[in-house]
Amino acid sequence: MAKVQLPDHLRQALLEQRGPICSALIVDGIGSVIVKTSVSDIESFRGPVPILYRYELGRYPEGAAIRLYLEIRDQPGHPYQLETFLNPGSDADLPLLHQLCRQEVLHIHFFDMQVQYVYSKSVRHRRQQRKELAELVRMALEHLEDIPTDRCDFPRVKARYQADMPL
Repeated sequence: MAKVQLPDHLRQALLEQRGPICSALIVDGIGSVIVKTSVSDIESFRGPVPILYRYELGRYPEGAAIRLYLEIRDQPGHPYQLETFLNPGSDADLPLLHQLCRQEVLHIHFFDMQVQYVYSKSVRHRRQQRKELAELVRMALEHLEDIPTDRCDFPRVKARYQADMPL
């Protein structure tokens, strides 16, 4: 896999975030996960380390969020946990969600704390997971139909979801 180049605005946003962070976006036409963390953590992810992931839906009066939860099992009994939230009501995130529903592989790109590319891994994106994600997207869009646009507040939805379902 070729070295991943992030758009300048995303690179800057990741630099401004303190500590590890996980984000999802389309890279070279493929729905991907960007992970910014320490080099020592990234090095422990090399090799045949299992990576588990799942999609979850949170519905609130202010909107909906789809959480992509990842668990990198580099240390037995103490997996590295990550999450990123996608807004199905957003013109940026909805195409990404639809892309994820179609693709057979999920790419995870690892960057150090200075947002320098280190390496990438690919995880099989099973058909059942794609079907489940498509159903969550459908349910989220249906939920959003009942919420006036001026009442939608994704940051609040995300905060409530994280409070209700912490890692």
